[in-house]
Amino acid sequence: MASKIQKRVGKAQAREEFSTLIESVAKGGGAVEITDYGKVSAVLVSEEEYAWLRSCEKRQKRPRREARGFLVLEDDLDLEKENRSVSADFDKSIERTLRKISD
Repeated sequence: MASKIQKRVGKAQAREEFSTLIESVAKGGGAVEITDYGKVSAVLVSEEEYAWLRSCEKRQKRPRREARGFLVLEDDLDLEKENRSVSADFDKSIERTLRKISD
């Protein structure tokens, strides 16, 4: 939903035309970039656009899945032991899933 940029105005012009710019943006005319010495310093957007941007931000803050951990194996015996442990965890997970599905 990112809106198109309607126009770019300097701070002084934005100050003079503030009410007009707000009306235009609110009616869906697109965002207005406000510049300070030729560099964009602020952007005026509609409330709808702002709400959309906020919802995008919230969706991106969802916790991402991470690995449960890692192992440092010293020898083949550790590898065999951890292999059995991971295999047992996997089997338990399959059993839990099957129980949930069948309920």
